[in-house]
Amino acid sequence: MLQQCIEWYERFGAPEDEEEHRVEIGRLVDRIEQAFSDPAKVSPDRQMIGVWRHQDDGSTTYDLVGSLGGKSLESVMRVVIVTHEKSGELQKPEQAGLFPTVIDGTSYLNLARAKQEQLAKIQES
Repeated sequence: MLQQCIEWYERFGAPEDEEEHRVEIGRLVDRIEQAFSDPAKVSPDRQMIGVWRHQDDGSTTYDLVGSLGGKSLESVMRVVIVTHEKSGELQKPEQAGLFPTVIDGTSYLNLARAKQEQLAKIQES
């Protein structure tokens, strides 16, 4: 959103006076605060569930996305990230929790790397 504001000001100019700046900054703060969805109030993005693969410089990374399960909120999912290096070495898997945010009809993904213990606490709550 900040990038959108910068582009807007570059195209159409910045507000003329200090009061207009304050109003614009207030609007920006409101939009940023609204942008971070409450996981309890959003639906899971079922399109994300599955195995995703991407390649970079000869290595292949697999993202396995599914439900976190347990007592966790339905919108909170887990991703396990495994990278197979060009050399044949398999990197230690990583995990993350994720949930969607929708801003002006566009979906975004909130992703936070997490240890198994952290995900287990979320599952229990």
